[in-house]
Amino acid sequence: MILPLLSLCLLPTSILADPMGAFPLCANATSAAPAHSAKPEEIQWFQGPHMSALGKARHEKRPLALYFWMDGSALCSKMYAETLADPAVISELQAPLCVGIDIASGPGTQLVQRYGITTLPTLLFLNSEGEREEAVIGFINGPSLVVELQRIATGTGTVSDFRRQVAANPQDLALQHSLALKLRDVGDQAGHDELVASIRSTDPKGKTITGARLLFWETRAAALSQGAPADVDLKSIYEIARKLNPPSIRYEAWDWLATFELGRGQTKPSRVASQEAWKHAAPNQLPFGLRTTMNFWDMREELNRREIDFLGDMSAVYLKQARETFSPDGVPAPAAGNEEETPANLLARALDAASIALFLDGKKTKAIQLIEEAIQVSPESEDLARRLSLYGR
Repeated sequence: MILPLLSLCLLPTSILADPMGAFPLCANATSAAPAHSAKPEEIQWFQGPHMSALGKARHEKRPLALYFWMDGSALCSKMYAETLADPAVISELQAPLCVGIDIASGPGTQLVQRYGITTLPTLLFLNSEGEREEAVIGFINGPSLVVELQRIATGTGTVSDFRRQVAANPQDLALQHSLALKLRDVGDQAGHDELVASIRSTDPKGKTITGARLLFWETRAAALSQGAPADVDLKSIYEIARKLNPPSIRYEAWDWLATFELGRGQTKPSRVASQEAWKHAAPNQLPFGLRTTMNFWDMREELNRREIDFLGDMSAVYLKQARETFSPDGVPAPAAGNEEETPANLLARALDAASIALFLDGKKTKAIQLIEEAIQVSPESEDLARRLSLYGR
């Protein structure tokens, strides 16, 4: 499981580079409980060499939870002081043997290399034989981690689980890719690469969903290897985006192009790619529509008539979807770890975005009506209040 980018602290390349060329000192690598100010004493952190932890886990037939951290990292401190101090998390972490690994220490640096850790904080879960099963990468709050720990304890969605599924369905390329991604998550890049190569060999022309996705990713990687974003020639990606099937993969390609072009300041190509992506966006219409409308709003001085019409047509679709999905009755609770995306907030965001389309089309009165409705749904939003003030000028 990989958390959103804002929840991640990427390790510097100086730590990722293997200074030893191997791991000769891993047998003596000493585990250390995180030394932040808040210390949840209930978690019994193993003290001793890493190899001793592996031996103890094997002898006691216990899984291991390796917590990679670095002193001075705000996200690591927050994870330790809040998430790992949550009584429910502590309760779930009684079963595994918990090992704290300070990556700034010499032994810790070697273990970073051994387990392929690239991001902090990371919780890496091993089975009793020391084999990698799952990873929670980045900061995660207590309730969300409890859900993950309970899933991992049942063996659902882990490396072993995907291996069993692949063994039972050896022709299923989607399952093979799921296993490959899981291997990448737990730091087994070689295992990931081997599986991906096998899938590409089986479906070199991308006739399956999985094959098409990997063909796109391969083409994208080749283009990005050219250098800095400003220097990348995207011709090959545009060509493949027009040919990819099914529509879901075509959507991924055009959406990526829109995001990449915007990131390097190419606003017009970004808007063109967004319009192409929308043609294939179902069932991603609501999140894509909200994000795209806000991007167009930031570029509002550049929009032409066709682009404004596109915003209007798109907003009508996702606002209808939002009203139907997030009606007051029988609305599902937000997913764990995504408390800000309540049904009310999502509906308010859809109303806000749709009001933007109307405002840009010169329909100021209707735009104000929608933003006022959004404020009724989410009265504490300062952004909505600012938008109403802007519309009222």
